[in-house]
Amino acid sequence: MTVRGFIDLLLNDPLRNDVAEIVSNVRRHNHTPRPSGQYWEKTKRDVFLRDNGKCVYCGEENGVEVDHVIPFSLGGNNESDNLATSCLRCNRQKGSKTIDEWLGK
Repeated sequence: MTVRGFIDLLLNDPLRNDVAEIVSNVRRHNHTPRPSGQYWEKTKRDVFLRDNGKCVYCGEENGVEVDHVIPFSLGGNNESDNLATSCLRCNRQKGSKTIDEWLGK
């Protein structure tokens, strides 16, 4: 499944729980520190390969970096299924918002 497919599932699944409630519970009970060194570099490299080095939000190929789909500050983790490639513009606009908040849904 592509990140876009994952995002579409997340946004369109009528059975999903309220994201704010989930994030609130995760923030209270779980803190995942950023992986260090080689593990983090390998994870980023794997995400870039999976997403073809393009921003998953707009398709831009320049200035691409790793973004947390569920922001780390809201309880998101550093696992590859919560990471996506994002151009600087989209990543800065999204900031620490959820995708729903960023897209105004």
